[in-house]
Amino acid sequence: MKSQRSKPSASMFEPIIRPLGEVDLADAPLANLLVNAAQEESCSFHMPGHNAGYAFAPDLAAKLFRSDTTELTGTDDLNDPKGPVLMAQSLAAEAFGAQRTWFLTGGATQGIQALMYACCGRGGRLLIGPATHRSVLHTAALLDIELKMISVAEEHQGDRLSQLNYHNGLQPGPQGDEKGSKRSNVISPLPIVTVPELKEALRRLAEVDKLPDAVLLISPDYYGAVAPVAGLAEVAHKYDIPLIIDEAHGAHFAFAKGYLPQCALLGGADAVVQSAHKTLPALTPAAMLHLGRGQCNGIQNCCCDLPLDSGVQQDNDNDRSMESTVSDPDRSVSVGKISPQRVHEGLLLFRTSSPSLMMAATIDLARSYLVKEGVRVVLAQLAAVDYLYQNLDQAYIVSTDETIDISASIEKQLTTSSRVCAESKLDLNNWSSYSVTESNSARQFEPINASCSINQLPQKDPLRVVIDTRRIAPAPAVAKFLSQNNIEVEFADLCRLVLIVSLFTTRQQIHYLVQVLNDFAVFMRQSANEMVLTNLSQYIAADRALVQAWMRPHPQVDGGYMLDDGVEIIPLARATGRVLARPLTPYPPGIPMLWPGDCLSHEDCERLLLLLEAGLDIQGVSRNCRNGVPVVQC
Repeated sequence: MKSQRSKPSASMFEPIIRPLGEVDLADAPLANLLVNAAQEESCSFHMPGHNAGYAFAPDLAAKLFRSDTTELTGTDDLNDPKGPVLMAQSLAAEAFGAQRTWFLTGGATQGIQALMYACCGRGGRLLIGPATHRSVLHTAALLDIELKMISVAEEHQGDRLSQLNYHNGLQPGPQGDEKGSKRSNVISPLPIVTVPELKEALRRLAEVDKLPDAVLLISPDYYGAVAPVAGLAEVAHKYDIPLIIDEAHGAHFAFAKGYLPQCALLGGADAVVQSAHKTLPALTPAAMLHLGRGQCNGIQNCCCDLPLDSGVQQDNDNDRSMESTVSDPDRSVSVGKISPQRVHEGLLLFRTSSPSLMMAATIDLARSYLVKEGVRVVLAQLAAVDYLYQNLDQAYIVSTDETIDISASIEKQLTTSSRVCAESKLDLNNWSSYSVTESNSARQFEPINASCSINQLPQKDPLRVVIDTRRIAPAPAVAKFLSQNNIEVEFADLCRLVLIVSLFTTRQQIHYLVQVLNDFAVFMRQSANEMVLTNLSQYIAADRALVQAWMRPHPQVDGGYMLDDGVEIIPLARATGRVLARPLTPYPPGIPMLWPGDCLSHEDCERLLLLLEAGLDIQGVSRNCRNGVPVVQC
């Protein structure tokens, strides 16, 4: 029998207790900053994927904030799900094409930690690519996992520099010069692991009887470049080794078959970690961990109808596999080489005992929305990207994937047939009349045929816009100009802008972005500032050095140095020949260029000095100690 007492309301506490309000902001610097920033009308081309909250209807946003609660009888528990959480995770597994899915509230890092524990345990061995997130290094230090790095093939290093136009220089010529390609299929300055490189790495480790417990690679990377996951999975599985894919930037791939790159689960990855907040309408740092259903041949819809307990494989030879029990989903049969029970234990090890149900609920909402609207929303945003490319000043070089031509797949609504110089006037009406509806989407876009080769799918995320600014100005200068005009990008490295066109970016935001970028190009063309051109040459040289540093081999990566007290900071000028004790990480994009255990060569030190002189922030370098670097004490 329910009590007849009335429910409490805010008015019951007045005037004894007042709620938090505007008066409290003045003494709360962080809260004040965020509230003021939210009130500014800025254009967001960065994560999180909810586009500054505009993805949520106002009434829903208010209800979500009030839904922040703890584990109660009626709310379920993320650490021990039995009701709505378990159901929501099962629906997510079905939508993303997974065998099992866990919601994470500690970012993709939490998923990486749990999978390293599940696959390698304590003192195991992990094979990684050169473009690996630093959380892998931190976890390896905690679990005493030996890291082995895949080397970039020597024949690919020269090709990579050539593709980035560094053999011929691509020096800043006359502004507006039409020499050179205005579109480039060069996607990322980061090294993408190829199938032959993984084959060679595993062959060498097999020769010395040191095969890894797992392979962990990134796809897509920070620039949107996608690895050949299907081929990589095939190689790893020949050695009976699970493939883990850090797909932090690709959670949206699952919802637009044929228009976006193939999601890693369908490529045959055994486990995938995704940051929901990066590209989906979810709160920071919501993420997901998926276990695969086994190798999937061909291209199929992620939202498939396979039962949630299908496609698993018992591993009797590995002590990490667990016996299947129907009553406890965490004790189901191993998926490939990864036990769900070990994953669950890893999550308990690295996750707080009070994970945010409100944050996890936004993953559930995002999944529900995209199952219904995903294709339609992606088609609309592809049109937005095409509009940007067609109207951006020719001095900018845009990185596209020539596997699929966005322009060719859209029935043109624009009057222009090629990109224009910035002096021409943009006509938003030519684009604002464009709309994607259920009735015309099939006519507007021609998807990749479901029976085609995986190689015909996009090899770059078309919603990750990369703009090379080497013919205009250093990318940080362009980003600063955009910020002064209330446009914030994901990041600017030395020579490139990286922008995320979210699923909720508006037409007005794209139009304004094009206007401001073109205004900057006109200004630079007219000013012909010699100082800027001189700085640009310095930035180009530094960017080339950074690309070379990322391709450097790392034969002795040792995460154990991260926990050692025996570290000294010495000036860079005296560091040649010393062993690095901490990672040196250019930010952005946050990928280490040198790892603990690397012996610093004269060339390494020269590159570091060049990057520092160009103004690049390198985490791990102490500016207070004459560019001091952390090395192992002799």
